[in-house]
Amino acid sequence: MLNRHGVIAGNALALGFFSVGIARAGELQDLLGQYALLDQIAFTASVQVSIDRPDENGFCCALTAGDSEVINGWFSYIADGSKWRMDSHLDPTKYPGMDTAMIFDGATFAYQAMDVCVLSVDDGPPPAVLGMMLLNPVFEPLQFLFPLDESNEGSQPQLADVKAVASATTLGTIQWTSVVVGGKTLDRTEFPGATYNGIAYTHHVYTKPGAHDRPVIIDRVDAAGGVITRARLSHYEDAISATGATTAWPRTVEWEVYEPNSGVLIAEISMVIDAVSVNDPDDIDPIAFDIQSLPAASTTSYNGVILP
Repeated sequence: MLNRHGVIAGNALALGFFSVGIARAGELQDLLGQYALLDQIAFTASVQVSIDRPDENGFCCALTAGDSEVINGWFSYIADGSKWRMDSHLDPTKYPGMDTAMIFDGATFAYQAMDVCVLSVDDGPPPAVLGMMLLNPVFEPLQFLFPLDESNEGSQPQLADVKAVASATTLGTIQWTSVVVGGKTLDRTEFPGATYNGIAYTHHVYTKPGAHDRPVIIDRVDAAGGVITRARLSHYEDAISATGATTAWPRTVEWEVYEPNSGVLIAEISMVIDAVSVNDPDDIDPIAFDIQSLPAASTTSYNGVILP
C-alpha cells in the first residue's frame, strides 16, 4: 500500500535508512559511475521553504506566506527505467499550487493539482514544461551536467535521462583549485553553464579535498563572479543497493537563490532525504505508476479535452 508520499507504507527497513559512509578517495567520474548503474530508485524527503521576498518576479503565483516564513512540506520520487512518479507537497494556504503529483507510466503522462482538484492526462512523453513541482534532490550532485536555460525551464531530468548522460560522459582530466569557502578549504573545478534569463553563467563545483566524487557546493556563477544559485549537499551517507553496490547520497540538500546584480538572497529550500532504495524492484510497487490510482478530480482533461 502506498502512503501519502507515494512510497510503500511500512517498508522503512526495505527502503534502507542511511548508514554513515566511510571516508574514501574518489573522483567525479566515480560519481557518474554511481548514476550509470541505477535501474530503480525510490526515496522520500522532508522539505522546508523560505521566501525572503514573496513579491520577487519569477514566482508563479501570489504567495501568502510572510517574508522568511518557513513553509513545511514533503517530496517523493520513484523511478523504474523510463517510468517515474514525483509527488510535491507544500501547504497550499501558504504556497498555492505546490501540492501536485506527476506520473509517467512509460506511455502516458498525468499531472494532478491536488489543491484545486484538477487532473490532466496526455498520451505520449511528458511535456517540456511539467508543471508545479519541487526540485528533485537526488540528481543535484550532477547538476553541472544539466545546464538550466530558457529551453528547459520547468522540466527536470529523470532517471533514464541521468543514467544515459552518466553512462555516455567521460570527464577526462579535471583541474582542481584549492580555495577557502566559509573558512573551510575545498577543491573547486568549473564546468560550462548556459544563459538563463539573459545572464550567462558557469558551474563551480566544490568538494572536500580527496573526495571529488561527493560535491558539497554547486554554484551557478555569472561573468562578474556573482553567485546566482547555490546548491549545498551535505552529510553523505551510504546506501547498499539490492545488487550489493555501495552508493553515496547527500542526506541534506539546500538551495539558495540570489537576486542577480545585487546578490541579495531571495529564497531558500532545504530537503532532508529520509529514506532511499536503490536497484531493488521489490521496493517499487507497480501501483506507484498507475494513473488510475490518483484521487478523483473535479475537472479531468484527456489529451487537452475536458471530460464531462
